Formats: sequence, C-alpha cells, structure tokens
Amino acid sequence: MTPTCTSATFTIVVSDDPPFFYQWQRNGINIAGATSSAYVVPNGETTNLGVYTVIVSNAFGVILSSRATLALYPSPFICSEPNDQTVSLGSNATFSVRASGAVPFSYQWQFGGTNIAGATSSSYTVQHASADDSGSYRVSITNAYGSTNSLPATLVVNLAPSNLIGPFARRLASVVV
Repeated sequence: MTPTCTSATFTIVVSDDPPFFYQWQRNGINIAGATSSAYVVPNGETTNLGVYTVIVSNAFGVILSSRATLALYPSPFICSEPNDQTVSLGSNATFSVRASGAVPFSYQWQFGGTNIAGATSSSYTVQHASADDSGSYRVSITNAYGSTNSLPATLVVNLAPSNLIGPFARRLASVVV
C-alpha cells in the first residue's frame, strides 16, 4: 500500500540478450508511453490504483512480469496542509486541505480547538474577517479506518485595510503641519 498523494515507481531488471522492449500495463491494459524499464505512477491518484505488469520482449521472445499491486492506504492522511493567511479587515480568508485514503471522508474545521458549526468540507472560508477571527484553524479528517488532524494554520487580520493606510497617512500629515 502507498499513500496516494505520493508517486509510486515500478521497475524491472532483465538479464538476457538486449535490446529489450517494455510495455507497462495497469489491470491488463497498456499504458500509453510507458515503454521503459521503470514506470512512475504520478501522484498515486486513486484512478491509478490496480495491478501493474510489464511485457518485456527481445529478439528471442516475450515474457510477462509478475503482478505488483498499487493499493490505497486506508486511514486518512494529509497531502496538503492548510496555509497561514493574512488578510485585511473585512476580507475573506480560505483554508483548504487535501487528503487521501479510503473515501468517504468527514471533515470538521476548528477555531482555537473548538468545532466550527457547519464547517464540514475540505475547505473553510472566514467571511468578512474581524479581529475576533484572528487565531489558529485546523481540520480533523475522519474515515472508516481512523482520523488525523492537520497542522494549525494561523489567520492574522490586519485591522486597518491596506488600501486606506496611504491616503489616511497623507491626510494626517497635512493636518499636523
């Protein structure tokens, strides 16, 4: 089994009379362009799960390799953690996570360790952020095989909108003079 957000590499070593010709297969179907002694399954996406074999041929014949299975790691694990955010007062901030494992997943976002009502998808958006929204956000992901928590992501809300700082400072300077 392999986590599906990482790539998997299958290789074959043949010792006989070269040159060799290779054709990799998944579930008995040729994989277009997979014609070398190694095949990298990109990102191990769930659509790439299955039984892999390779047909090797040379001037003396053709052989089919033994089977290798790319299976799903059942417990949920995080492929992409939520990122820290810095937004201006009144702006939106979106946290997202990418998980893999056996589906379906249940998501529960938390703010400061407390569940956020209705925040049950792979992303969560803080709408019209205020000072009270500044802090630590994380998500708990659960499936039938277990659960995992993301690393905390911090939201910083700048209290003065950045587009007002310049004009305000200029007006303030002219008043002071």
